Amino acid sequence: MASEAGFICILTRDVLFSLAAAKALKTYPTMAIVLLRLPQAKGSAYAASFLSHWKTQKIIPVPGKLVEWPNFGPEQKEP
Repeated sequence: MASEAGFICILTRDVLFSLAAAKALKTYPTMAIVLLRLPQAKGSAYAASFLSHWKTQKIIPVPGKLVEWPNFGPEQKEP
């Protein structure tokens, strides 16, 4: 398990993996899962999108929780 190797957070784009991993958070409460909600794109376009969102909203992992990033509020629509 990643937590046994010293990791405190897993970032993933895979929704099903994030849900499965979140179930393990009861056993590993210091671990955090972050679901990246950026649209799929080629490398440079994805990196540009990531950087654009990163400038306005840092990734804040929460131990024992699954969080989505970026956090699209009610006034913003998910891409």
